[in-house]
Amino acid sequence: MAKKNNSIWGPWSLFALSAVLLTAGWLMKPFPVFIFVGFAPLFALVDYAREAKNPWNRFELILLALSISLFAASFFDFQVIIFVLVQAIAFTLTLLATHLPIKILDQG
Repeated sequence: MAKKNNSIWGPWSLFALSAVLLTAGWLMKPFPVFIFVGFAPLFALVDYAREAKNPWNRFELILLALSISLFAASFFDFQVIIFVLVQAIAFTLTLLATHLPIKILDQG
């Protein structure tokens, strides 16, 4: 049985926090500490996906947050949009890979 998450941070607020922190980290080139902190809400979204009936909704938020931040990393240059989307999909698949073994272990 999945535990009930009584956190004050909902999935949408975690998405917004992660997108803002990752974007701020990319835009502050000399001191990108926000990039490291910005990944924590994404891992919290993975935990929300574990409890959700349809986990793809949470992974779409992760993909969107990473796309926004990586697009900001290129200083909003539309010529790199395909590269940004491919890179965001790769990061999202990595987070999905952390979700699948937990799901398999919960079933067994």
